[in-house]
Amino acid sequence: MILITGSAGYIGSHLSLYFEKRNISYIGIDNLSYSYKANLSNNKKHYILDISNKKKIIQLIKKYNIKTVIHTAACSYVLEGEKNKKKYNLNNVKKTKQFINVCLREKINNFIFLSSSNVYKEKKKNIPVKEIDPKVPKNIYGKNKLNIENYLRKKNFDNIIILRLFNIIGIFNKNFKIYNFKKNNFQRLVFKLIKNTKKNKVTKIHYTRSKNKRIFPSRDFLDINDLSKIIERILFKIKNKKKIMKILNISSNRSIQINKIINSLKKKIKKNLNVKYIEISNKEYLHTRGSNKKLFEFVNYSPKINLDKILKSHLSNLN
Repeated sequence: MILITGSAGYIGSHLSLYFEKRNISYIGIDNLSYSYKANLSNNKKHYILDISNKKKIIQLIKKYNIKTVIHTAACSYVLEGEKNKKKYNLNNVKKTKQFINVCLREKINNFIFLSSSNVYKEKKKNIPVKEIDPKVPKNIYGKNKLNIENYLRKKNFDNIIILRLFNIIGIFNKNFKIYNFKKNNFQRLVFKLIKNTKKNKVTKIHYTRSKNKRIFPSRDFLDINDLSKIIERILFKIKNKKKIMKILNISSNRSIQINKIINSLKKKIKKNLNVKYIEISNKEYLHTRGSNKKLFEFVNYSPKINLDKILKSHLSNLN
């Protein structure tokens, strides 16, 4: 049996639904701090629970004979993290370490940790980063993730898989409800663009300047459906095996400029998007692109991004 943490969040809810469709046995937990009950695919398989609740976590592990944990739960917004460092350190580091130790004591075999491309040192050019490249995070979120990566690698699980996610987009959970921030909107770009457009609100788009030219950030996007398939293949790969320790980029090895996303959405929505251009924060990466060679070697799967299809999924299903 598999335990998915953060099962009502963006990635966790889609992964849960994917498991439902594929008849993969799992249960999920979520404290609903960044998500809604409406996102759950099967309420009977989910518990409203924080990863710091040691007693109840142990009860669930014993009740369902949990052998694999997929840890998706986290505070995961870069700019929010810079404004709330104590909150991010508490949730992403302190509570996560406590949770890892509980899993280890309860003899969990496999631990799959969703890390981030924010752990890398930023490259000046738009070239793919490899798993062996220097890790020098420029924001608290990346530092949190790297902290847990290093902590996990010292633990004696049978198998440890660390997935460095780049920018996950797309929706196949038709019930998915985007989280609404009360004040500052730290939401992901595509979610923010579409939701603000529907409400006629302004979306802030980041850029920088070079030789009096406006340079837009570029991102390595990956379909949430591809991520789910990759995790399924990893589960198959580690089944009945021991001592696999893998760190993998989860990326398309393709970088797309933000202004291309905006232009594509304009054509689909058939109206101008209300955007305001502001200088990018020095805590955000200007370009992200990840080599997925090691991923292909491990699971024999190479994601290919279909931007048009993904944007249509957002427009069709986003509430």
